[in-house]
Amino acid sequence: MKVGPLEKVHRGANDSFGADDGFLRRLGARVRSRRAELGISQEGLADIARLSARHLHAVEKGGQNVCILILRRIALALETPLEQLTVDSQVDETMAQSSELSYF
Repeated sequence: MKVGPLEKVHRGANDSFGADDGFLRRLGARVRSRRAELGISQEGLADIARLSARHLHAVEKGGQNVCILILRRIALALETPLEQLTVDSQVDETMAQSSELSYF
């Protein structure tokens, strides 16, 4: 039986999804950069977005897999379109060209 890519991720068997860590780091960097651009402290942004400062810190470091609703609150607090935080110009070519993604 053929195993789909999402099943492999849950099993930890697909190394091409290791790119997720890089995506999370770049996402965190975009949040941090926009926050700095607006002159908002980490604690201030956390208050506005109704998050703990600890959670926001983890997001900015790329160590937190953030759910879409939390990311939406962060984007609203930053007065930034959600897409601006999530669009990733450094797409993992291995993942993009993977024949396993043909399931979708």
